[in-house]
This record gives sequence, C-alpha cells and structure tokens, in this order.
Amino acid sequence: MRYTGDANNFSVDYIVSYSPYGLNDGAISGHVPYATFVKKTYDSESAAANDVPYQPSDSSSGLPTVDLGHGISGVMDSGAGQRYLQWNEGRWSFVVHASAVVGEDPVPTAQHVVDLLERYYLPAPSTKGGGQLEATASENVLTWNKGNVLYTLKGKNIDTLVKMAASVK
Repeated sequence: MRYTGDANNFSVDYIVSYSPYGLNDGAISGHVPYATFVKKTYDSESAAANDVPYQPSDSSSGLPTVDLGHGISGVMDSGAGQRYLQWNEGRWSFVVHASAVVGEDPVPTAQHVVDLLERYYLPAPSTKGGGQLEATASENVLTWNKGNVLYTLKGKNIDTLVKMAASVK
C-alpha cells in the first residue's frame, strides 16, 4: 500500500502482491494499484459537492427507459458511437458508459451494479454522490461528499469498488 498526504488530504493506493511489503515500501513503486482512495478537504460543503459528477434524474427526461431491476429504471442516451445509461438512487447518480462501436452494452453492467447496491450500501453523501462506470474493465470512479470533504475511489473492478466504498465509515 502507498500513502501520500496528511489527515485532511491524502491518497492511498491499494496493491496486490504475493509478497508482504510495508507501507510505502520502495519495492512497490512499479506496481499498478487495483484501487485508489482519495480524500480532499475543501473550504465549504458546497465547494466539495460541486466536484461530484452528479446528474439529477430530471436531466434526462424524454430518453428511452431501461428496467434495471429492483424497481429502478435508467435512461439510455446514445450518439457518436457511444452509449450512456444513467440512473439515480437516493443521493447517488450513476452513469455506465459503453462503446457501441465495439458492440458494448451498458445494460448488463448497470443491472449488476443495481444488484450489488441491494447487498452493499454506499456511504450516504451529505449532498450527493456520483458513480462513473465503464461496461468493460476500465477505470471506474465513485465520488461523494461528507460535509466539506470529497472522497473518491477509483479502480477497474466495480465489485471491489462498491465493497470498498461500503466499508468507509
């Protein structure tokens, strides 16, 4: 694990290894993290909330709807060879991106996330939270604010991100 920063602003990289390493061990400098957790403190709650990638549910009116299960519907926006499936749950907004050019479909990923969120509860943001997800194993990001603090969790595996975020107290 790599750690930089202080109590108000920090970044933690989580590394997988078959060998034990100490915190910030120089031997892990070349390892690619499977997840990164960032805490950034702002001067105000509104400043922190402004950096959350959140889409209100009424911003997508008129677009085709998709049943994601568990009584949740999303809206599909397509164009320029890209597909975006967006939905809201509580104070959270989620978007799954897929490339139509290579035949990707955001629906299975979105349905999987909705299923995960039935078992693992994400932190309740003070103002809002946003999930920017990919249909393929690419960088996925969960961002939320607690007062004037913005938390960001990044990684390739959506299951890992949801479980890690659910463990944040």
